[in-house]
Amino acid sequence: MTDGQKLDLILSKMTDMQSDIGSLKADVATLKADVAGLKTDVAGLKTDVAGLKTDVSILKTDMENVKK
Repeated sequence: MTDGQKLDLILSKMTDMQSDIGSLKADVATLKADVAGLKTDVAGLKTDVAGLKTDVSILKTDMENVKK
């Protein structure tokens, strides 16, 4: 294998690596967007659970008053 062929092979491999890196960057961007969406969903769930806790507390108080 000549030096020129070796250089061509190295350049070919580097081009493949650049393409793979580009794909990885796109995948990471997608993951970031998914995680941001999950964070929003979890925040909403936390709010909903806090509301449910309040409602259950009120129901407990009401049931105690009914028992009296």
